[in-house]
Amino acid sequence: MTTSTAAAGTKTPLIPPSTHRYAEVIHRLEAGGSMLPDTPENLQQIIGIYKAYAVPMDFYWRDLLYIAEQVFLNPLPAFKYFISKEYLDLPNSYAGDQSKLRIWRGGEKAHPELLEFMAKGETRAMPKLLHHLWHDRVNMEFAEACMQAMLWHQGMGGRFNDYLASDAYKANADSAIKAYFRGNPLMLGLYKLFPDMVLEQVKQLSYYSNLGLFW
Repeated sequence: MTTSTAAAGTKTPLIPPSTHRYAEVIHRLEAGGSMLPDTPENLQQIIGIYKAYAVPMDFYWRDLLYIAEQVFLNPLPAFKYFISKEYLDLPNSYAGDQSKLRIWRGGEKAHPELLEFMAKGETRAMPKLLHHLWHDRVNMEFAEACMQAMLWHQGMGGRFNDYLASDAYKANADSAIKAYFRGNPLMLGLYKLFPDMVLEQVKQLSYYSNLGLFW
């Protein structure tokens, strides 16, 4: 009788235990835990990932602004990844004593490890052009691809694209284009013939700046 009573009181699970190879992870997440177990080794690896992301990111945002503000409408931007010292010294909003949003240690200028990599790469110290041609440099094409994704999906949300379509933006862009090409009748003539084409390029540069400021 005792055995039958115990059997009657045992409820069969509505869902059988998971046999998925990541069942342990799934159960931990369902219980409100983290994807990785909270161990010193995993913490060190996560911090390492953050650092590996932060160092090239320090170059990305600086060069995005450099391209938007200095390279601008250069028809042959062959050296757009050759960032100037002025932009390497720009204060980072997330580091330095002047920062109100400080989350990183160190100063506000370019990260020391970034400067070291720019000088030596993964090979050895040599002129910037050789590092560039050998692709021994920060992969700036990734940052540009992110910017282009924003440009191509500009209608997904936010009001930035609305501003780019406004009369105020078009007037400011027109002034910037004419100022940049002042004394260059060929490019001014091209702008007069194809104003929308040049304006579209300026809009793309605004996305360069937008992403650079965000990062």
